[in-house]
Amino acid sequence: MREKLVNLLSLVSAVVGLVAGVKTAVDDALIGYLMIGAGLILVAYPVYLWFRRRPEPYRLRALDHTITIDLVDKTGARAIQTRATRFKSLTDGVDTFTDHMSADGAYENLHVSTGAIESTRREGGDLFITTRFERVLKKGDEVDRTMSATLLDSFVGNPEYWSIRIVVPTDRFTIRVIFPLDRPCQSFQGLQRITSHEKLSEKQPTRAVINGRPALEWIVSQPDLKDVYKIVWHW
Repeated sequence: MREKLVNLLSLVSAVVGLVAGVKTAVDDALIGYLMIGAGLILVAYPVYLWFRRRPEPYRLRALDHTITIDLVDKTGARAIQTRATRFKSLTDGVDTFTDHMSADGAYENLHVSTGAIESTRREGGDLFITTRFERVLKKGDEVDRTMSATLLDSFVGNPEYWSIRIVVPTDRFTIRVIFPLDRPCQSFQGLQRITSHEKLSEKQPTRAVINGRPALEWIVSQPDLKDVYKIVWHW
């Protein structure tokens, strides 16, 4: 609501600036044209925000999306990533979903259940994995799907991070990072990137214990579409 009010006020002030600029141009062309230019810039900002947040014909909604990064050894050279998602179909005829992973190093042992991996493609450090559901979904259908992969040499630096981009409407996501007993996390933070601007997320990760090992857990409800959420840690 606050964001909508700010956008509305920006638009109103921009329109007022344009009208004032046109009137001023009659008496003083330079000042008038400057005011018109400033008004156009102010108009562009709320229009851009509307375009970015506009509704799109999404086929799926993620009711719950949980990513677990299990750091198997203290060097960070081997980790197992698991994604468990409960999808809801927003239309008839949905039968596939394309995941996006971005990490340094190599990927091994890609596996999905339920369903099957239809295709993969690599673009630089990005991996796109298209999986086919066990059945064609009708509008309102819900389906659980888990995908896993082994990541090699992906977390050998310090600090390290993992990020996700919200590509479909999502009710909630959880990121869990499980550390080796002999190399726990020292410090951490959760970041949110909006276009090119990165800021601290209002909701921050917390420390946890998972399977008797030190861990981080980050739960965010109603994450913003198209934004990138990144958990960063020093260890």
